[in-house]
Amino acid sequence: MFSIGASAQGLKLTPEIIDLGKTKIGEIKNYSFLIQNTGSKSLAIKNIVGDCGCLSFKWSKKNLHPNQIDTIFGTIRISNESKFHKTILIYSNSSNSFLTVSIIGEGVLQK
Repeated sequence: MFSIGASAQGLKLTPEIIDLGKTKIGEIKNYSFLIQNTGSKSLAIKNIVGDCGCLSFKWSKKNLHPNQIDTIFGTIRISNESKFHKTILIYSNSSNSFLTVSIIGEGVLQK
């Protein structure tokens, strides 16, 4: 797993890409990423949406004050034997309507 910070006016996500590597089909993997308010006003996360039903999310749902950091926790269920690239959209009240985090990896058969 590696980390790239994505900056938008008032919002920073780390990492921008989460690499789960090879994961057994049927397994549920946990992941997390940080969200930081880099602006001068309160930041509200309005919603977090994944591009499939295999993703779920949990966050505090409290506004972030300037420079405050929160952790977004999530799970993904691996269901296919193939490489995957899932996208998570984070909607907030920042100047960008949304930012993205990608989850990549490969579903493999159990041995």
